[in-house]
Amino acid sequence: MNTLSTVELIGSKISLIPFNESHITETYVSWLNDKEMSTIILSAETTTNLLECKEYATAMIQSNENHFFAMIAHDTGEHIGNFRLGPHDRHNSRIQLGMMIGNKEYWGKGIGTEVVKLGLEFAFRNLKVHKVYLDVREDNRGAIKIYEKNGFYHEGILKEHVFKNERYYDLVLMSAINPY
Repeated sequence: MNTLSTVELIGSKISLIPFNESHITETYVSWLNDKEMSTIILSAETTTNLLECKEYATAMIQSNENHFFAMIAHDTGEHIGNFRLGPHDRHNSRIQLGMMIGNKEYWGKGIGTEVVKLGLEFAFRNLKVHKVYLDVREDNRGAIKIYEKNGFYHEGILKEHVFKNERYYDLVLMSAINPY
């Protein structure tokens, strides 16, 4: 079981709480099956089912290398997305970041910026990692802007690295270094 499974990160608009099986719903599956979402989330497909979501979530919940959170909106109390830090490479003191705001009503409202800020603070102050890194598809300008606002810098580009929707996309590599 994840040793940090009780950690909650509280912001002004959103709380990140430990993801649990109650968050695995048809609504969650619908986010992954949404054509627009599956276009920008690299791991999302439009053929995901509830069992696949349960298997993935169970692996994340039980992992000591991943910290998996549900995003809970303060205004409604509903689960609107997920946030992950992991896998945690302790030898090199780095961790990967990933997030998905599944409920589109919350897009463009500063949620992503707050979530990344909370996640970075947790990674740097609690996990004491040296580096947080990620990759994002070149055309996901909203996400790139969120990461830049939070101090991520561009490390490079993997040319035509992902094949989705009948074409190849570049991946932008970004990272933030612990300032503390």
